[in-house]
Amino acid sequence: MSRPAASSAPGKIAYGSLFVVVLPLTLALWASWLDRAVPWPAPHLPAAALAIAVLGALLMLRGMLDLRVHGRGLPMNAYPPTTFVTRGSYRWFAHPIYVGALCVSLGAALWFRSSSGLYIVTPLLAGMILSLLLGFEIPATTARFGEALTRHRPRFSLPPPSGEAAGWFDRLAMTARVFVPWIVAVGLLAFARGARTEILAMAPWLLVLGRLLAAPTQGALREAAVIGTVATSLGVYLELVLPGLVPQFAGAPWSAAAVQLVAVGAGFGARRAWRWMLRVTERVANSRRDWLIAGGRFRIINHAAYSALAGALGVGIVAWVTAHSVAAVVIEICVVIGAALFAQFSWGSRSLLRPFGYWGGVLGGLAGVAIVHLAFALPVARIGLGLVLCATFIQAVGRLRCLAQGCCHGVPARDAGAGIRVWQPQSRVVLLSHLEGVPLLDTQLYSIVFNLALGGLLWSLWLGGAMGDWMIVGMYFVLTGLERFAEDAYRGETQTRTFRGLRENQWIALGALAAGMLIAALPDVAASRDAGALDPEWAAAVVIGGAISAFAMSMDFPRSNRRFSRLSG
Repeated sequence: MSRPAASSAPGKIAYGSLFVVVLPLTLALWASWLDRAVPWPAPHLPAAALAIAVLGALLMLRGMLDLRVHGRGLPMNAYPPTTFVTRGSYRWFAHPIYVGALCVSLGAALWFRSSSGLYIVTPLLAGMILSLLLGFEIPATTARFGEALTRHRPRFSLPPPSGEAAGWFDRLAMTARVFVPWIVAVGLLAFARGARTEILAMAPWLLVLGRLLAAPTQGALREAAVIGTVATSLGVYLELVLPGLVPQFAGAPWSAAAVQLVAVGAGFGARRAWRWMLRVTERVANSRRDWLIAGGRFRIINHAAYSALAGALGVGIVAWVTAHSVAAVVIEICVVIGAALFAQFSWGSRSLLRPFGYWGGVLGGLAGVAIVHLAFALPVARIGLGLVLCATFIQAVGRLRCLAQGCCHGVPARDAGAGIRVWQPQSRVVLLSHLEGVPLLDTQLYSIVFNLALGGLLWSLWLGGAMGDWMIVGMYFVLTGLERFAEDAYRGETQTRTFRGLRENQWIALGALAAGMLIAALPDVAASRDAGALDPEWAAAVVIGGAISAFAMSMDFPRSNRRFSRLSG
């Protein structure tokens, strides 16, 4: 990511080839492997496919030319332009090369009628681009060009939050920004299911359209565009997951109208809901309380409730999916040990005697999979399925523990209203990072929202029988890698190290993305919804799992200075 020491022609060719040749070929090969496992049909639209691909290629070439001519640089992160470009294609799009790449991918998928290219690879390419922008390019460009970036507003970018009058072109541009992705996504989902799009069900969107076209100022237009973007994202998500989670509801004749009404309503209430979530998480971040036992030698921290719930959820889901309670407990022990060892060797110190690392938990989980496979002859794919079906909910609940403990916190927020403040003296925010009372980006909340959404998607894919076990496991690692690459760019913990322009966990996230692509391409095992019984043995495993997690994450020996003895604070 950082500029090489020697800006030689071979270096430029090699770096450019990575994104212009290697990545496209890798995605194309991956799509060909996945086509056998994706059941959804692709429409036959050769004229539209060719037009979209050609327009995308032209936009990419124009964007590259604009960077070279006006920016005196190359379209590569390692060789960035020396001048901020606002002319040519950059007058219309903030990232024309990426917009063009998505069009080329969509057009190619339609031309070859590749189901995986259409429904998996192209959306994931959009996710890769968004993750790269949030996790690297936007912070790097902001640091390089400062105010020039904030002043420039391409035609199809969000308008500024100002009282300046909004013109008709501005309104039409934001209408296209909201409705073009929505029409494409809803149309493809309807085609994949062989269903018709009910016109009356789309009536709630007239509220969004009216808000966009009637916006008097740039600030009002910006708010309308955000409302539409949230409504689009939630509407598409619900259309995707509900058939698998609640098929009876999704099959009802009025379900489409209900989904769109909920999505539009959520769009209008998103700002208020987000502020409420910030207030709640800020209270959690300042909620830590300790109970000292045995003369102060043993301590129970109140976030033990979150730790116990996370452990119980994990063991309960894995035990149910694999129909083996003992195996679930063994895997949990391996996850805890892996997380502790990874963090200890990565950033353990006298201040962090018992830290935990997410990616270490993943490695420990892999060791646990090997152990229970050999010990109990359980299929590896089924164990992996159980782990990813619980991992997102463990992460979501565990982030509440992170808030109370003060770990995984964000960097200072530019806008005070976008962050949370921590004053609790035992929090790692105060004790180690010395950011008492400073508004911080709520990275824990970002993770909670993402993991709950990902959990719903994975369960829908499994219960609906849309994908096999390996495909679901692979999708978990791909999507988690994308989210963690973006999230970790905004983590503000003092022990976080940077290597060649990226945080160390961002490199691991890239590895998880690559591993997920390989896992998804494995010869798949048909998804089976058969599971174990919720019997007394399962209940006992759940209790044991909760107790192990609570002890490891929220109970310690505060007077000891031995390794692994004490949590911070």
